[in-house]
Amino acid sequence: MEYLAFRYTKTKYRVPIKFDDKVERVNLDDIEERLRCKVEAVFLSGGLDSSLLATINKPEIAYVAHFPKFEHDEVKWAKLVAEYLNIELKVIEITRDRYLSTIEYLIKQKGDGLHPNEPCLYLLALQAKKDGYNKVMLGSGADGLFGGYTDLLINETKWMSSKQVFMDRYAYIKKDVSIPFRTWKEWGMYRFLLEIHTPGLIDRAINACTAAGVEPIFPYLENGIPQLMWNAPMGQKIDKVILKEIANKYLPREIIYRKKVAFPTPWDAKEFMLLNKEIGW
Repeated sequence: MEYLAFRYTKTKYRVPIKFDDKVERVNLDDIEERLRCKVEAVFLSGGLDSSLLATINKPEIAYVAHFPKFEHDEVKWAKLVAEYLNIELKVIEITRDRYLSTIEYLIKQKGDGLHPNEPCLYLLALQAKKDGYNKVMLGSGADGLFGGYTDLLINETKWMSSKQVFMDRYAYIKKDVSIPFRTWKEWGMYRFLLEIHTPGLIDRAINACTAAGVEPIFPYLENGIPQLMWNAPMGQKIDKVILKEIANKYLPREIIYRKKVAFPTPWDAKEFMLLNKEIGW
């Protein structure tokens, strides 16, 4: 079987939203209160989303992935946040061999192709389970809800201009994507991110964590936050202005305004597709 052509065609998770036209202005204190949860472990990249969760909820321990000899490394940022908040940080080293060793099990667990980040999340969850933590917080979902994909939202016309542009961003191999592309055109970018893109990110985390015996908790997608953000004016859904305003009370500016980067792995999508094929997917 082929690796997923379109990234997120078989997602099970659905963002809890009722699509109405009510427009409200979101209260920052309300969002902060809704983000509170009693979970003692967090996956911490040192980016705004996970750092804010750690700040608000004060977990006992944080976990970050480290790829030896890889130029982009989130460890220094995670250490900065952990030291600032005075919480324990565990750095989980992920080598190529260790990464590869997880893929067959995770594919069988999922019954589908994998996202390149799933092995990394799985290895973090394995360590959390070993340390006695059965639940872990993740910052997944914040980008879609709070406007982390600013370029996509501001330049919506550019990204939705043609099927080829859509293919280049959302497909790993050549395959017809007429249905998801048409959905994108009909819904608009923000709804597309909530209903198609975000569920794919959540599914990958659920698969990775549950495979390790750990329950993933997504505070940004709970306690009615998705509905609040759907109803918010677009000005509050660009560039994470809400999260940045909340974080300004607690975190250093270098964390809050750090340039956004994707969850990195040393292996790009094309190589990962080949790795899937190597084991018969």
